[in-house]
Amino acid sequence: MNEEFSTTRFTVPPLNERFAKDNIVADLEIRLKGNHLTNQCAEIIRNHPADVTDHSLRSTIRNRKTKVIEHDLIVTKADKGNSVVLLKRSDYIDKMNEFLTSVKAIRNDHFRSSVHNDKVRKCIHDSKILINDDLKPSLLIPNPIPPRLYGLPKMHKSGVPVRPIVTFVSSRTYELSKYLSSFFKCVTNFNSQYSLHNSIELIDKITDVKFPSNVILVSFDVVGVFFLVFLFYIVSIASKIYF
Repeated sequence: MNEEFSTTRFTVPPLNERFAKDNIVADLEIRLKGNHLTNQCAEIIRNHPADVTDHSLRSTIRNRKTKVIEHDLIVTKADKGNSVVLLKRSDYIDKMNEFLTSVKAIRNDHFRSSVHNDKVRKCIHDSKILINDDLKPSLLIPNPIPPRLYGLPKMHKSGVPVRPIVTFVSSRTYELSKYLSSFFKCVTNFNSQYSLHNSIELIDKITDVKFPSNVILVSFDVVGVFFLVFLFYIVSIASKIYF
């Protein structure tokens, strides 16, 4: 594999080459179920040579892992920059609880994951307009798991709060959400003129702009924006756009 395009060149090589390849192939078969390229991709992965961890590095990793366990630490990446952060597990849990309290999160004892899964599956099967029959099997996750919440420490801010991340990968609505997002973008041809992907794009846009000498560039930090988006209005707007 060309190193320029390898996304794993900075990770620790696997301890067991065959075990690692089998895991990748298994994930690939789930994601590409029904695709005629699945077997070809699996064959390429199995035949491609891969590095494995040597005894010295393996010993170092084992020692570091032991220390992390002994001191009850959490290993995570920072919100900004390519750095790794070690936090006491108790401190990490406290920070996550502080975040949940700040957004007024509540526990719903009546929610049942199995009931939710059945509703999503039924919606996909019963769809007559938005989803055609050939597409439906690819939107069904075979063994769904609930979305998982974790936090990335904001090392650049006072008190080191956490940035919440919710991963929906392998959740019941993961493939459905991706499809609906691309579907409505295609239907509406929506392309916001006010959104930016990152600070690099911002610099590109304002490089040639001539600002008056008394102008000050201000950056606002939006907190909890997704918690302020009401589902009812989203569904109503989407319905009006399409129907």
